[in-house]
Amino acid sequence: MADSTRDLTVAEQAFRSGDHGLAEGMLRQILASQPRHSRANELMAYLAGNRGELERAFTHLKTATRSRDATATSWYYLGAWYLMKGRSEEAADAFRKSLRLDDRLFECHHDLGRAYFQLGQPERALEAYRRALAIDSGSYAALHNKGRALHALRQYDAALENYDKALALKPDLAATWLNRGEVLNDLRRHDEALASYAKALALKPDYDDAQWNESLTRLVLGQFRIGWPKYEFRWKGELAWPRRHSGIPAWLGEQSIAGKRLLVWWEQGFGDTLHFCRYVPLLAAKGADVIFEVQPSFKFLMASLPGCTVIASGEPLPACDFQIPLLSLPRVFDTVLETIPATVPYLHADPARIEAWGRRLPRNGARPRIGIACSGHSAQKDNTQRSMTLRDFAPLQEMGDLYLIQKGLPADDRRYLRERGTSIVSLDASIADFADSAAIVENMDLVVTIDTALAHLAGALGKTVWILLPWTPTWRWLVDRSDSPWYPTARLFRQATPGDWAGVIGKVKDALPGFAGN
Repeated sequence: MADSTRDLTVAEQAFRSGDHGLAEGMLRQILASQPRHSRANELMAYLAGNRGELERAFTHLKTATRSRDATATSWYYLGAWYLMKGRSEEAADAFRKSLRLDDRLFECHHDLGRAYFQLGQPERALEAYRRALAIDSGSYAALHNKGRALHALRQYDAALENYDKALALKPDLAATWLNRGEVLNDLRRHDEALASYAKALALKPDYDDAQWNESLTRLVLGQFRIGWPKYEFRWKGELAWPRRHSGIPAWLGEQSIAGKRLLVWWEQGFGDTLHFCRYVPLLAAKGADVIFEVQPSFKFLMASLPGCTVIASGEPLPACDFQIPLLSLPRVFDTVLETIPATVPYLHADPARIEAWGRRLPRNGARPRIGIACSGHSAQKDNTQRSMTLRDFAPLQEMGDLYLIQKGLPADDRRYLRERGTSIVSLDASIADFADSAAIVENMDLVVTIDTALAHLAGALGKTVWILLPWTPTWRWLVDRSDSPWYPTARLFRQATPGDWAGVIGKVKDALPGFAGN
């Protein structure tokens, strides 16, 4: 024991002086006789990590933390390894164990916040960053990450304040300028957002994420000619969309496609497929033999789209000369506000299905039949912001018969449907695909929906649709408009303040008597 204590002292002195070879030699001697020695394993982990031997470092850290005298530092480094590997839950557990031994470790509080943020727990991340900043109030990294947590919680002004504090300490943080622009965009201060993105790009000219974010602000402002080329940066950067069919030559409008077979393939969500499929017949008009690849649930509905052969994703593809992702088509056609192809309907429900659903949905006197959707797909980044609860729609029940036209309800909404006194009829279990949804929509007098696939479906069918939008909607709905150049039959109801769905439903309720009268 005396020898190991002396060897450890020599190893630590060598470690501090930079003589890592001597340090490792002494540590090996200790581990030969005491393989679970906590401090020796901790130092060996650091040396291995410094050489890029990450798996070996992990092995030493695991051994170090199994010891009863494991240090806060060992637990911290183990958590850092997990965090680097994307194992956020295990990272958070290791950081918490470290802080139970020593709650004065700035790095541990900070990285615990990062782990919580990756786990989708911004409230807990925010508390961890606050504790980190209580130890080191001058950490620009902690201020930046606290801003991200506040932004996720939609505390926009506080997020902006933290980003500005971080930039006051270190003005050359391109990522902070980028995130600051995102907050300004959500505050609807679009010109300031563009200036912030420009600063990020000045600091980092190859910053793909800044180009992508700028595209969204340009598009929401209707600056399409600048926005569409920058929208192509969705394939690059930290949050790049997955790209398919790269083995087929790409087409972006340069070559003639007359007599050529062109594959147009879906990307992003159901709503995007419904929104942009309007461009497919325009390609056929250029003489192309168009193969349109769609999500399987669209196979039957999209058969009503002229000028293309529809295949479901996963089905065998014929040989194609070119391919293009669906949302690149507005750029190819140089779409501006005045030239949006907005003739509706451009999709059509199957008459037999319309008749069958009409028999299943008998009319209740003179009350209008209103189709609704209250929430979107949980995997969507902005789903919590755009979604409502079914209970939010309760004031509309006295105005008409409500039919819920969406698949996959959250648990709270399912419970609400079971409550006595709720007259909303859910059609969830009876909807096989979007061809069914289209037939149901054709049997409605009105559709009232959040920004989800149902909004685009009703618009594409030329049905009257009222779309309920959050404070910061997606770019396609533009700024401060109650109409949509994409959908002539749509009316937009926007939140006056962030999160104010009650105010939106109030506006809808006030407008319904006029609609029913017409």
